[in-house]
Amino acid sequence: MAVARLSTADIVSSLQNALQKFTPPKHIPNFWIIDTQENCLVPGNSVDKYVALSYVWTSPLDTTSNQTPAQRLMLQRDKLDDFRKPGFLSSELGVAEKLPKVIRDSLWVDCLCIPQNDETTCDNVLSMRDIYSGAHFTIIAAAESSGLYGSGAGIDRVKNIDGLPGAGSLHGALMTTHWATRGWTFQEQMLSTRSLVFLNETAFWDCQGDVWWLYMELICRYNHRNLTYAQDALPAISGVFDALTYGFSGGFISGLPAIFLDSALLWQPFVKAKRRVCSEEKPESSPPLPSWSWAGWQCLIDPASLESGLDYEIRGETSRRTRKLVDWVGSTTVADECKILEPGILEHYKGLRDNPSNKDLPNGWSYKTEDTDSAEGVKPYTPTNRPNSWYSHDSDAQSIFRYPLPMTHVPSTVGSQGYKRFLSCTTSTATFNVRRVLYPHQRAQQLLSSGAMLRISVLDTQLYKNEPEFETYCPVITLEDEQGRWAGLLRVMNDNENIKAQQTVELIAISQGSSSFMEAAVAYEETVDRLACYQFRRDHCHFALTESFQQKIAYFGDSRSECYKSMEKEADERDQGPFFLKNINCYHFYDEEGLPKEWRHENYDFYNVLWVERRGDFMERKAAGRVPKAIWEQNQGALQSIKLG
Repeated sequence: MAVARLSTADIVSSLQNALQKFTPPKHIPNFWIIDTQENCLVPGNSVDKYVALSYVWTSPLDTTSNQTPAQRLMLQRDKLDDFRKPGFLSSELGVAEKLPKVIRDSLWVDCLCIPQNDETTCDNVLSMRDIYSGAHFTIIAAAESSGLYGSGAGIDRVKNIDGLPGAGSLHGALMTTHWATRGWTFQEQMLSTRSLVFLNETAFWDCQGDVWWLYMELICRYNHRNLTYAQDALPAISGVFDALTYGFSGGFISGLPAIFLDSALLWQPFVKAKRRVCSEEKPESSPPLPSWSWAGWQCLIDPASLESGLDYEIRGETSRRTRKLVDWVGSTTVADECKILEPGILEHYKGLRDNPSNKDLPNGWSYKTEDTDSAEGVKPYTPTNRPNSWYSHDSDAQSIFRYPLPMTHVPSTVGSQGYKRFLSCTTSTATFNVRRVLYPHQRAQQLLSSGAMLRISVLDTQLYKNEPEFETYCPVITLEDEQGRWAGLLRVMNDNENIKAQQTVELIAISQGSSSFMEAAVAYEETVDRLACYQFRRDHCHFALTESFQQKIAYFGDSRSECYKSMEKEADERDQGPFFLKNINCYHFYDEEGLPKEWRHENYDFYNVLWVERRGDFMERKAAGRVPKAIWEQNQGALQSIKLG
């Protein structure tokens, strides 16, 4: 997706490029299309190319229109002959003045291309999938006042630290517009292969390459919601997932995209989660929700836990990477077992990041080594860390990637919305001891507001803007091996009162991962472990070894928690892990101040692990975390066949 603001000339150039390069849709729906040259309607099956429009009739800031629904210009069956006359929709006849300016500025538009109040209206509305997916692209008119461009207010809120709009912030800004409140608009965006989005004089392309951002935004805004019946967590969102399958090859497996399964399994709760248990009042509904899926837990999801899925982005700010370790098999019964092939396909293309090649790329992708403007005259986004080579998709010349993403034509193994209760694989397991459990203990008020850096747009919404109740922060488990060495961390998902120091936990490896030392050090678990403290926006939360939150507020003295001071005293005699430093205060954990600069260039390799508890013939997820690569490989046992439920 393009991240730079587009000028009017850029818009025209991009539209011309789009119309020249995009492959004509295979099926033109039997609808009416606006001929923008003749200013009239023509049959949909008479054109090779068309553009759709996603809009709201009026915006909260548009005070120029006081039309009632009855006064709006809409296609009626008995007026069809008039609409087909050349010039009928021109401004000279005055008819166009009955349309919102956003339509006059722009094309398939529902109010003019579907006969209204007609016996075919309902059937036509049900065919919206064909309309939006068949369009060359969709114009999303999300500006907060009349017309495509709107007022131009609020541009700064979508800029990143380099002064340019970032992919996540642009999506976040789109999600907060009046356009995003309309019932159909989300589906219209999902169904569109590519969209040109207008946000108050900021315009950007939104193509299938950004599906992971969209998935993160979706589940982070959904999973905290209350449901009358807990088991409806997946059915309640299945329609949106069906639409998303246009961008997620292989569909979804109990809410997790098959193509990104290894990254999706790393989701973590933002605050303590509550297990979704099937209601006995609705026994005929969906079967139990699996513990390995976010759908099995009611909680805000921590978007930072999903950042490794963005490693295809060159402009991305994350160094996190996830690598495939196991072959997954999905099942609900023995009879319906199926191999999940998509992670292996993605892993193949991830290999092109380190060993670039122009051979056997997915359809539409090309390998680039130019360091100048593209031959088409569209200037690519140029981050400071752009490598010497990259990949791009012909649907969007401005976006560049570390490796190509298979978007379509990948065989689906489980269908668009496949419920699977179990995930099985063969992997290594290991047992470790709980060294300590750090619980949220006391609010420590900071006199100056600073706040953590927000790298993911959903964090800048009301869902995440409010300071969480400190007692809802997730406890963190510090692990050690039989030799007493620091052995990694786990994030506890719920109020589990049965975790004790020195108890043994059974872990399974689900993938391998890496990041810079610096990025690992400022992650939630590592921060709590090395400082016994965490700050999201203003106040800090001190952690302690006892599960008793104090309502009394502590004011910053030297800003160090009592637990951290104890760890400092033990550090000379006990391994406190690779991220522990003496004489560090809580002020500096969130912005990398006070941490060794060389950590930005050192690599931290680890295994992504789940703490599991056996339930008969399957295991349930209790917590997720990371164990250093060397420690895991020195403690792992023989390979085992495991089944997660």
